[in-house]
Amino acid sequence: MENNNIEKDTNKITDSEIQEASKNEDVVKEESTVTEEIKSEEAPLETKEEPKTELDETGEEFTPLTKNDLIAPNDLQVIDNLDERLLSYSKGVDDFNVIYKKSKRINIILLIAVAIIFVLAVVLSSYIGNWYILILAIGLIGYFVASSLFSRSSEKKLTEIGTNSLKEYFTIADSYYYQNPAFKDVAFDYNSKLNASYFTSLNLFKNVSTVAGRDLIVGTLDDINFVSGDGSIKTLETNEKGKKLSCIVFYGKASFINKTYVDEGRLIVYLKGKGNDAPTKVDDLEVKDNILSDRFIVYASNGNEKILSKEVVSALERYEISDNLLDLFITFDTRHTSFLFSYRDEIMNISVDQPINKDYFDQHRNDIEKMVKVVRALERK
Repeated sequence: MENNNIEKDTNKITDSEIQEASKNEDVVKEESTVTEEIKSEEAPLETKEEPKTELDETGEEFTPLTKNDLIAPNDLQVIDNLDERLLSYSKGVDDFNVIYKKSKRINIILLIAVAIIFVLAVVLSSYIGNWYILILAIGLIGYFVASSLFSRSSEKKLTEIGTNSLKEYFTIADSYYYQNPAFKDVAFDYNSKLNASYFTSLNLFKNVSTVAGRDLIVGTLDDINFVSGDGSIKTLETNEKGKKLSCIVFYGKASFINKTYVDEGRLIVYLKGKGNDAPTKVDDLEVKDNILSDRFIVYASNGNEKILSKEVVSALERYEISDNLLDLFITFDTRHTSFLFSYRDEIMNISVDQPINKDYFDQHRNDIEKMVKVVRALERK
């Protein structure tokens, strides 16, 4: 994935396609501390208004969310057979595609019919006189009436199937990710999102211009409150020619643990990725060597690297960059502890015309399992 490019892939089903199918789709962008956009035109991270502000604008307070705070909470389900559930989801997507393509074809057929009527009316105008205008008008009225009636019928079906498919996708994904017994009282709302200040208060990157999100998840990890969700971060950079460029520095899944392990200052553990998206807002931090392997960079202030005990280091070393996991940021500050997993586009986007790769689900589930080990090691430090 080229993190500095926004790629458009027409083989992704997202909220934007459902909105195209139905003008009545209830998808609302929220104005936050930064301008909200999307990772790609076909894979937006747009969501409804979030339930409430968890952090104030300075990020000084952290109020844990629970299931009762979600707009439309959904409980997790037991996923006994992931393959069967993915097949069930694929059927819903297939139904969406069949109706969507059928509506396109019928609209084209109706348009062709009007064009034929127009051509015939013009050709025969010398024989029928001004009657061709009436014939053309009747043809146009017939087209708009037929098109409107069919569109209303198909839009209703597309909206229903599309909404159910998205809900099924996030139900499968979130249930699979959080099946570890360490997680309790977990609920999700894919139409809600993390507050933008969760990401901006991390102080990972300079010049943050855009934050977007979807799929808000709440629950507890070993009785510690946490929130998770999909997110993207863009920064505004200036190239050598002085031109402003929008750069994607994070696109993935984030978890924020309502537990702090530092008294003051902060600590960042960065697992070096495939791109150039290392933290940039680190002028107040020092690089600490010989704590983790050279696959990591540790930034710390106020001696906070001391929380990285042997057990914590051992748990962190389990993480590895791969074709799926592109970057990993773990931050510690006086508000919360966060894990930001930057993934390839195929993990974040929702496929339409291809079966979902189970490996993509396994990737985040395994990363979450490792997060549990890191948190437990921190608790025992």
